[in-house]
Formats: sequence, C-alpha cells, structure tokens
Amino acid sequence: MRRPMAVMAGAAATLLLTAAAPMLRGGWAILTVHELPESVVVGEATTLTFSLRQHGEELLAGRAPVVHLRTGGLLGERQRVAAERTRQPGVYRATFTPSDGDALHLRVDTDFNGWDVELLPIPVRSGRGAVVTNAAGPARGSRPAVAASGPDRGRTLFVAKGCIGCHVKADDPMLRDYQEMRVGPELTGRSFPVDFLVQKMTDAASLRPAQPRFGARQAVMPQLEVSEAEARAIASYLNARSVASRD
Repeated sequence: MRRPMAVMAGAAATLLLTAAAPMLRGGWAILTVHELPESVVVGEATTLTFSLRQHGEELLAGRAPVVHLRTGGLLGERQRVAAERTRQPGVYRATFTPSDGDALHLRVDTDFNGWDVELLPIPVRSGRGAVVTNAAGPARGSRPAVAASGPDRGRTLFVAKGCIGCHVKADDPMLRDYQEMRVGPELTGRSFPVDFLVQKMTDAASLRPAQPRFGARQAVMPQLEVSEAEARAIASYLNARSVASRD
C-alpha cells in the first residue's frame, strides 16, 4: 500500500483528535471487495466487485478507480484495468483475465486523494488442458489451486474487506506496510469470542454504541459486505495471531 500524502496524514490527525470521521471531508477511503476469489484461473475472465467508502462510511460515487494487476514476480506481466461504475452508487466492477504465474497481485487506485489499496496475493492456477510440469516431466492437466484456508484466508479477507483500513494488527509482520490508520480499536495481541466477532462483522449496526445528541460523534463500525463464513475466517485469523503473539 502506498503511503498516504500529507493531506491524508492531516485528515487522520484530525480524525484521531475528534473521533468524528463522518464530518470530515477529503482524507482517506476504505475499499471492500464483495466476493474475494480464493484463486483465479489462467485465461478465464475474473470480475472483481468492490465498494469505496469515505472514512469507511459514506459510499463514494462518481469515482474512476483503476485496478493494477501483476502475475509472477516483479518482472511478471502487468495489466491495467479501468473499473466501471455499477447501478449502485459507490460500487464498482473490474473484469480481467489473469495470465500465467503462481500469484496474482492486485492494487486498486481508488481515484480518491491518491489513496491506493493493495490486496494480498491471490493464487493462480492453470485451466483445463494446460501443460504443467511434475517430477516425471511435462504432463497434461491442471495446476491445482493452493488457496489459503483458515487463518491464512482470514488474513487475506482482513485486508480485502477493509478491516485493515481502521484497525492496527501490529503482531503480523505480513501486514506491517498496511498500518495506515488508527480509527478503530487496536487488535494487536487481542482475542475475542468468535460469535461476537461474527455479529460485529455481519451486523455492525446491532452493536453500535448510542451516539450523543451533542458533541463529537463516535467513530462506528460500518456495515461491510462480509458473509458469516468470511467473518469466521477473519475471526480465526484474529484469534490465532493474538494467541501466537502472547506465546
């Protein structure tokens, strides 16, 4: 993830002092992927649908986000795909066809104050009839998907759903470059009841604190596109990392 510019740093400082994200203008955005694929197939079109929210809450309509793709290593093939707007304001869709490689790297230019979001790599597998190599030499078949599961899948979703945009998780070295904002509670070294986490992620409004009639409004958890299965994967990641950090 690219470091935010000075205007975003200033907005972040104001946010922390007032805890009143909804009243700010400018600043930063949260990207939420609606259905993150566990793997993609070489030569097959893949559609990525995502929403953009200013400060995690207000949907950002009228933007022109661009998805940057890279397969393989640093010298792998690169693509640049302009996302199209959907009928739902603030929701965008980009369709691309992955080329060969072990992993697909995605970075989304949100078209909002220079804010970029980089997802964790997604495994790439060959389609039917592709030539793969094994110990016996070239063979006809498909390269199996090596999709993440359990806590690893949860980590990928923690980034793709936008959780990392508000919560610090400093006990995971893989997310060190993602620590941008400190809006929500810090999750480093903490564990929570799974059912609480699932409810918080799938029905955030049910656990929102009462807002004061006067004075600064508290920052609240937005309603993101998180299914129960995705929430449980994220919960397994959060609790696994928290336990590991105390050992």
